[in-house]
This record gives sequence, structure tokens and C-alpha cells, in this order.
Amino acid sequence: MAGGARRRPGLRVHGGVYYYNAPAVKEHIGNIADLGLLAPLYLTIAPIDAFIQSNSQQLGILLTDTPEQIAWEEPFPLFWGGTVHLLFWTGWFNLLVGMFNAIPIVPLDGGYMMKEGVERFFERRGGWSQYAQRVVASISGFVTVMLILLITMPMIVAAVRFVLTMGG
Repeated sequence: MAGGARRRPGLRVHGGVYYYNAPAVKEHIGNIADLGLLAPLYLTIAPIDAFIQSNSQQLGILLTDTPEQIAWEEPFPLFWGGTVHLLFWTGWFNLLVGMFNAIPIVPLDGGYMMKEGVERFFERRGGWSQYAQRVVASISGFVTVMLILLITMPMIVAAVRFVLTMGG
């Protein structure tokens, strides 16, 4: 092997490509299955154990240089810092817009879903359907006031504290 790397029994190198001994790995995994309830505990330390033991390197491929490590290299400049971040924040923004749209205030979709649900609920109760619009308006108004308070309360508290410290 080039570069002074030592040969690992579970790995073969052919043309610069690493291959591992699949039958040896399959046998090792079969031995793990025989552990029963202790198998999950062993699987947490199996790669470390296999790497440390010089005669059992089949799972050492998980901790050493492998062809799969190339997947984490940048395929082009600004891949991780640009493209992946852009996709992440685009998805996150989409999720937040969807959650905001589900708030039960009538101009939003969540409000219209609530309106339909309240109307159906009062229709099943008989002659109460004339109250459905009032209930929907009350719930929408309450949620709107709560959202406004949620946004403005830190500023109100800071202003009150400022006035109290200036007056005292």
C-alpha cells in the first residue's frame, strides 16, 4: 500500500479502490444477532471494538479512510456554504409560512378551516347555526390579540421598566 498505510485484514485495495471482505462482515453481524437484547448495546461500540482489535478489522472500515468519505467533500465551491444553506433556509421559510397560514384567523386558511368546523358543529346542534359567525369572529379576534401581545409584550415590559427606573 502506498503512503505507509498498513494492510487491514477486512479490506482489499485494487486499483486505488477499497473493497471489504463481505463474508467476514456478514459473519461478524451474524454473531452480533446472537447476542439477543445486548445487540443494540454492542452495536454502539462494535466499530470501535473492531478498529482496536488487530485481528478483527471487518467493521473498522466504518472508522477509516473509505471511498464514501469523498461524498462529504465539496463537489463545487460554495456547495455546503451556499447551495445547501439556500435549500435549508428555503425549506425552513416554507415551513414557517405554512404554519403561519394555519393560524385560526379568518383571512388565513386556518381561519377558514375553523369557520367550516364551527359551522358544521353548530349545524349538528340544531338551531344554533346563527351563532357560528359570532363564535368564529370571537376566536379570530382572540387569536389576533394574543399574537399582537406576543409580539409587543417585550417592548411594553421594557418601556414600563424604563419609566419605573427613570421615575425612581
